[in-house]
Amino acid sequence: MRVLLTGAAGFVGEALLVELLKSPTVELVLCLSRSAVRSAATPEDGRVRWIHGDIRDTGWHDLVGRVDVVIHAAANASFGNDADHEAVNHGGTVLLLECAAKAGARHIVFLSTIGAVDRAPTNPVAQPLNTNSVPSPRSLYGRSKLRAERAVQASGIPCTIIRPAWVYGRGMRRGSHLSVLAAMARRHSAVSVFDWPGRVSLVHVNDLCRAVAKIAIHGECIGEIMYAATESVSLGKIFATFGTAYGFRTAGAVPVPAAFGRGVVSRLHRALPLTVANLFVDYLTCETHPFLKLIAPEGPLLFSTRYEDVLQTIDPLRKKWLITGAGSGIGRSLAHLLSQRGVQVIGVDRCFEDSAPLPIQRIVLDLTDRNAVSILRDIVARDDVGVVVNNAGVGFKGAFSELCRKQIDATFGVNMLFPVEFAHAIVPLLAQRRGSLVNVASSMAGVPLPGMSLYSASKGFLQTWSIGLAEELRDTVQVLTVAPTGTRTNFQRHAGVRGGQRSLLSPDVVAKAIMDAVIQGKSFRFIGSWPMRVALFAGGMLPLSMQTRLWGKLFGNLR
Repeated sequence: MRVLLTGAAGFVGEALLVELLKSPTVELVLCLSRSAVRSAATPEDGRVRWIHGDIRDTGWHDLVGRVDVVIHAAANASFGNDADHEAVNHGGTVLLLECAAKAGARHIVFLSTIGAVDRAPTNPVAQPLNTNSVPSPRSLYGRSKLRAERAVQASGIPCTIIRPAWVYGRGMRRGSHLSVLAAMARRHSAVSVFDWPGRVSLVHVNDLCRAVAKIAIHGECIGEIMYAATESVSLGKIFATFGTAYGFRTAGAVPVPAAFGRGVVSRLHRALPLTVANLFVDYLTCETHPFLKLIAPEGPLLFSTRYEDVLQTIDPLRKKWLITGAGSGIGRSLAHLLSQRGVQVIGVDRCFEDSAPLPIQRIVLDLTDRNAVSILRDIVARDDVGVVVNNAGVGFKGAFSELCRKQIDATFGVNMLFPVEFAHAIVPLLAQRRGSLVNVASSMAGVPLPGMSLYSASKGFLQTWSIGLAEELRDTVQVLTVAPTGTRTNFQRHAGVRGGQRSLLSPDVVAKAIMDAVIQGKSFRFIGSWPMRVALFAGGMLPLSMQTRLWGKLFGNLR
């Protein structure tokens, strides 16, 4: 059997690929993906062939050849305008159907969404959605998926349409449903303390993919529309489960009268935001029996036993951290702070302070070593590291003409070359784990700084690249750029910077700010006093020549 799988590098598509390859009847899986990045979980199998292309284009169609089954999992599920959803979810499906017909496909399995149906204005929200429910999608996403469903049905190719409820599991997006609710419980949101009676239907990604693979491989459920869900759980119960995991005992504890939902909200649900209506009524629930029969005799994976899959994905403190420059200063303070919270830490440095050894795994390594990237990449892969902090940095005070070649190479190697090469090697791993990458730049990044011009330029490069990378990877990896002002570390001594120690930040303060920014999902964090913020802003308003002389004088005289 030859299968074409769209969205193969996504959350569902990746798990589906793993499931398909369990069957010996599958001889080839053509995996369409917009991204050239492959996660660490992507199977190394000779039966897999990747096609780099966009569902909205036709340039890749001639690469497909003959296929027996098409599984269409690609979609734009994010918030956006109607044109974005229409182009990907409906327009892309129409083009895919043309390709499927040309390739001789005899079955197409289309992953739609429960949002393609929603509740009609007259629906009393008294029963779970079923195949007889009249579609009345509220969101742009749901409307585009409903149009895609109708295109699939009208194509003439035998089809199965699956409408998943809330899909969860390891590798899910941080901004999706259960991830958001878990984050609310973690920060003790006021909303999360209530025992909301409204329920939502759930399905674990492994159950969904097991069912889809069965349908595709054995040709089951042709001509059917099926909801994919294994259970329905109240939002209050979800908050309580996540809250308990975080030690927030009052999560989901305050009762909410169910009669209010049944009486008022059930009649006015279309006038309310969906997120509000669902707190009180079972708005996003659907039938489960047909799907449960499909995945029998194995039992379903239930939220009560698999909620940790969500927390492992979104919670940085449940992941293992790797910190460069962990032997002293900011890196050591961060390692100490994390270890106090029970986080497993791998520290990397050329040498470590032994005055108070930390309970971390130590890796003694010079980052300018030609094998440093490969060594640490293997450690990230083997030890399931989820957060990487590029903290190590070097700089040397003095006129550029006075620097020796060794100092120049060290500045480029540690501040620029290593972070870029290391990130390139580990991004696929972090993407699969929905991990985080932290790049420690400087408040002096890009500032013309006579006396340390090479250092500020190298940190300017690091900061600019890191901010751009954050946008590129926003859907898969959190990239945090940190810009601290001067900090009391060994860097000052090694760089030959003198004086001004009282005006410098404590490394503990910087470490705490970094940890908090990772937890909060930030992409940039300036760490320093307001006077320093004002000074940097005011300096940036001056003509470049005056700015350069000002920083040169301040740096030379005050430090």
